[in-house]
Amino acid sequence: MAAVKKGDRSRVVMNLSKEDMKQAESPANLTKLAEIEHGFPVGTCAIQRPGRLFVTESQMHKMCRKGLKIRYFWLCSDVLIYGTPITKGKYKGQAVLQLSELSVQDIEDSAEGANGIQINNKRKSFVVYAQSPREKASWIQVMNKFIALARESVGLDPQTRDAEARALWVPDSKVNQCMVSGCGLKFSLVNRKHHCRNCGKVVCGPCSASKAILNQNKPERVCKVCHEKLGGVNPTDIPVLGKASTETEQREEDSSDDSDDDDDDEVLPRGSSTSVGSEADQKMEVMRLVKEGKISMQDAVARIAASDFISDLHHVSGGTAPPNAALNRRSLSEAQVPQGPYALALYDNEDTEHEEEVKFKEGEAICLTARVSDDWLEGYVFTDSTKRVGIFPLAFVEVIVDLDED
Repeated sequence: MAAVKKGDRSRVVMNLSKEDMKQAESPANLTKLAEIEHGFPVGTCAIQRPGRLFVTESQMHKMCRKGLKIRYFWLCSDVLIYGTPITKGKYKGQAVLQLSELSVQDIEDSAEGANGIQINNKRKSFVVYAQSPREKASWIQVMNKFIALARESVGLDPQTRDAEARALWVPDSKVNQCMVSGCGLKFSLVNRKHHCRNCGKVVCGPCSASKAILNQNKPERVCKVCHEKLGGVNPTDIPVLGKASTETEQREEDSSDDSDDDDDDEVLPRGSSTSVGSEADQKMEVMRLVKEGKISMQDAVARIAASDFISDLHHVSGGTAPPNAALNRRSLSEAQVPQGPYALALYDNEDTEHEEEVKFKEGEAICLTARVSDDWLEGYVFTDSTKRVGIFPLAFVEVIVDLDED
């Protein structure tokens, strides 16, 4: 099945019950879909589509490569959506997974956590932890119901619970050396951690220098053990598997991701439109990844120090263009660009919670006057002739020229 298209507003066609179809067209359902869509930056996937039914939502912990992370999940009749909470109904890192390509399974309680649910998908597989046994049981039941309906709608057997799936990723926190047998290289700021896309193990750069085509029609990083298993003879060979993984059936639950969609070995893509020429622009792109929660500040410092700007970003971003603020920055005329420290709005900040907050619209330039805290900045809208100074959340903007750079 084709990947979710960002601008797709076509009707979702499913064999829903009369009651569910009526609910899907109700004002309350349409309002809820709009609320979810507006919680993410403009330019992410369209959530409002005719025939799509919102089913349930919950905040859960998702096992990511850096450990357990809070994510917010929404289940609709045809897709599973999740993102990272920022503040007051705003989210980043949107992921939209087709239910027809998913399967779910119960995970026994362990030292990793209680109330676990494994979500299997051909692009990524991961584990989430619900807040209670009742919530876990409810999610598994309702997901299985709508997965069956979604599979039936695309001509697949609704009774089949097994979906083509990627192997779960071993979390970074579980290992401190390369997992390839006979290597044992210790990880450090110089020797970075990578994940094999076939087996999910944490491996070093030299042991994962080869590529293979699994099920995404593009070369992806694999460890040398999997490369040989997939048919590679020379390190430069790119064997073709044609499915998500050879290891799915053999691996026990020990991690995930997403990506956090989520996290990956991510820096600037080779030859992509975001791979701008100057080192300053490349550093800015690395810092964008930090702000989006895709890499840590420690990773960013190490990559900037090593000038390690070229790698395989496509696993996370698919080689897409930078977020709206970066696009808007390039479209601003010289007269619209502040001379000192400034930021660009990622979201509208019209519905403010405090009297002292400054209001602005997405894409507007904001002159920075002070850093109030780790989460709040002070400034004014550049085009505001009154230059009214107010505070605003750091998560709502992309800082282009920081206060300490002026």
